[in-house]
Amino acid sequence: MTDDTRIDKATLDWGARDNERPAPRSVVFDDIYFSEDGHAETAHVFLAANNLPQRFETSRNFAIGELGFGTGLNFLAAWDLWRRAKKPAAARLHFLSVEAFPFTREDLRKAHRAWPALGDLSQQLIAAYPPPHRGFHQLTFDDGVTLTLYLGDAREGLAGAEAQIDAWFFDGFAPDRNPAMWSPEIFSEVARLSAPGATFGTFTVAGAVRRALTSAGFAPQKRPGFGRKRDMLAGSLKQPSDTTNIRAAWFNTRPAAPLNTTARIAIIGAGIAGASLAYALNALGLAPVVYEAEAPASGASGNPAGLVMPRLDVDTTPTAHYFAHAYLHTIRLLNKLQQDAPAPLFNACGCAFARPMITTRRATKNAWRWPPCLMAGLKRQARTCTSPRPAWLTRQRLSAPCSAPRRCARQKSSGSTTKTANGAPKTPTAITMFSTR
Repeated sequence: MTDDTRIDKATLDWGARDNERPAPRSVVFDDIYFSEDGHAETAHVFLAANNLPQRFETSRNFAIGELGFGTGLNFLAAWDLWRRAKKPAAARLHFLSVEAFPFTREDLRKAHRAWPALGDLSQQLIAAYPPPHRGFHQLTFDDGVTLTLYLGDAREGLAGAEAQIDAWFFDGFAPDRNPAMWSPEIFSEVARLSAPGATFGTFTVAGAVRRALTSAGFAPQKRPGFGRKRDMLAGSLKQPSDTTNIRAAWFNTRPAAPLNTTARIAIIGAGIAGASLAYALNALGLAPVVYEAEAPASGASGNPAGLVMPRLDVDTTPTAHYFAHAYLHTIRLLNKLQQDAPAPLFNACGCAFARPMITTRRATKNAWRWPPCLMAGLKRQARTCTSPRPAWLTRQRLSAPCSAPRRCARQKSSGSTTKTANGAPKTPTAITMFSTR
């Protein structure tokens, strides 16, 4: 995988169609992102071809993989179908997609005007949409939906993923415009990531695509296309990939068993870490119980405020990647929590770095090409530079998932003792148990 984290946004031509509605066309690939009735085409080529209306109703966990995120139309359409399906309780939809030339938020907003029926979902996607920073970005939404979006080269993204995909949307630009997206190497990774019997749908019937799919173990078949397109391809995986068995055991991260949503999980400590873990487990449909000897957000988590800011690494090391994506994920989570909070959780006031750090900051910006929305400079003679996204947060309010009185059940301690700093025995009077549901 390349060490360069820099990624270019989509270069678009917004020429109007006959009905005068602007529609994006890729300047790089000279191809359109969606047809005049893009929503209906998505329903035909991807949702219906994969039999999703019926499969959603019987699935507790369903995973979709996509080649070419583009405008996000396919994701929004799948999410819309999922939220309307009569599915099992606590069911979850996972959506994995790759995109080499991501839209900006403003371009997404402009493109999504074509589908007013998806407007509420569009707003949620745009609010969580990541900046153009190479790597995996995980976005969580209502209705048990998780989007894992890789920004960068499709082959690198698929090679770095682990999944059990039930249905695939192959929606890259036309094979003659972007042949790399339809290569045998891509479909080899697709097969590796597929669950047994995984299905697919795609608009193209190109011979090279059929051969690559067949070589990877899929059985493609022609079906009636959408609109003026006579044919399309759909099918399923007939020969499971054996590439997983080639990997060393420590690289095979697929779960040995399905997630047990009735498992009893205890979290010791109701500070920031405990509350964050409880929140994440709740998002997976689990109901952990948090134990705390003191009040929630006591100790270090009870400080009046905490600072959230990026770590300015010059080198593009795995550690630098980790901290960069952790920072972006934290900002997304805080924004999501803020929407339902009765009082402000954080203030995105920005952070000023003193002159001794400016050289490092400039080198970092050159190496990482942080988007302008994350980094901003002052005048050349200024003694500071700024990053507008960092924030201070109210730590105690972040522990709210573990602090609602109506969710508490106070229990007597078992009589175990601890010691104070001077060695004297200290017996806790009680341990409080907090149910997170």
